[in-house]
Amino acid sequence: MIASVVVPVLLSIAGQSGGWSHEVPRELLAMEQSRNIARGHVTWTYRDHENRRAKHYTSRFAGEDYIHVDRGDDDGVVFRGPTGEPMVGFSRPHWKATLLSGDKAWTHDGRYILADLEKRVVRASFIPDVRGIGLSPTQRLCLDAHEAVWMSGLHKGVTEFRVESEGPLAVVRARNTIGDGRTHEIAWWLDPNKNFAAVRTQELEDGRMIRETRIALAESGKVWFPERIACYRSDYRDGAEPWQELTVDTATFADSLPEKFDPSDIGLEVGMNVTDQIDRRSNLLWDGEKPVTGKEFADRERAGERITVGPNCRRAFASLDQLREAEVAAGLHEKDRGELCDPLTPRRSKLWEDYVKTFIKVYELDGGQIQRAWTIHKTCLEQAESYEKRRKSEIEAAEAEVGRLMSLAPDAKERLEKLGPAVRERTKLEEPIVRIFDEQLSPRLERLPTRAQRDAYPGVMKRIRETGK
Repeated sequence: MIASVVVPVLLSIAGQSGGWSHEVPRELLAMEQSRNIARGHVTWTYRDHENRRAKHYTSRFAGEDYIHVDRGDDDGVVFRGPTGEPMVGFSRPHWKATLLSGDKAWTHDGRYILADLEKRVVRASFIPDVRGIGLSPTQRLCLDAHEAVWMSGLHKGVTEFRVESEGPLAVVRARNTIGDGRTHEIAWWLDPNKNFAAVRTQELEDGRMIRETRIALAESGKVWFPERIACYRSDYRDGAEPWQELTVDTATFADSLPEKFDPSDIGLEVGMNVTDQIDRRSNLLWDGEKPVTGKEFADRERAGERITVGPNCRRAFASLDQLREAEVAAGLHEKDRGELCDPLTPRRSKLWEDYVKTFIKVYELDGGQIQRAWTIHKTCLEQAESYEKRRKSEIEAAEAEVGRLMSLAPDAKERLEKLGPAVRERTKLEEPIVRIFDEQLSPRLERLPTRAQRDAYPGVMKRIRETGK
């Protein structure tokens, strides 16, 4: 059970120093408990100096409910390509939000009137819990406070612990013996006067520092929470400069904050299109409480129920109709629209191929890396082609329905009522292809360059801009 705001921890470290033991120190449990925060609203920034990237996040939590909002980088861009330019379709500032509530996960992209519903267990591993930041030198982001501590390599009954004193601080050390008799150790420097909050952590191997975090704390209410976390690695700038930094911009922890969230808290409006990945149903509409079929939505309206569609939905419906009218006026034929909307046209495949070529060029990959890059491209393209084959009849039907509606008179009732939903359905069919790019092709390529290649990136880009080579 998560405590209301936080449970104050008052322990004495007197008499705790001594030899190694399998017993988990009270000080370590107190540190974990100090992050057992029930309700909070935190805005924070993550900067990766090694890869020259930044992300701005908002985290809200209410008991087991958790909201994560990706607000993009310093320019508000959520996705960028290997050259640093915004990905196609992501040039304008926007946000992407996820709500974890009960056993469900809701995701909504601020650019669209669409939302996805899936099992919490599927999505949760991609969502960083801000309550766990700074508790582990490994600095994994997708962990809550308990996992941040125990997934650092600790194992109850196997790991040995020891508590020492260093000035006013309690130092908790945890060690395991790994292969060839080597030792792996995690250490936490805790401040008993600040609810045993961590001010420093280290990961060591045979006594040599591998990673370290240094934490500046600030008090918000009764909670001591990180204000800045600097993360160091022995193999980055010889450990002299942080390779990552996390800065907490604002933090509020109070019982007056909401005790529960619902999809409206991440921007879902009545009328938005919902894809239910759990029950494998698509083209549902959000009625303010649950996803329903379009028929049920329409039947309730015909029965006299007053259903007020959200403002963003109303604007989007109007914009879609205006866009199609403009296309007709400009003489854009159905074949041309299909080329732009069909997920796997030669144009889309060419975009993926060009992306890989650009990536290879800007990071100056070697032969082995180039081979792996094209293997990744081939694997992802095969996945996309497999998806298209499985959904071919739906894609063709969606395109045919849009074409049929476009052939009707501009003021035809059926066209006015059905064209917007038909276009959204066709666009929705493209999303899995976009996900293959965003969640597989791009991140897998990003793991290929070495540190030296990343360090050389700015110079390579300058040369390309100046010479074109």
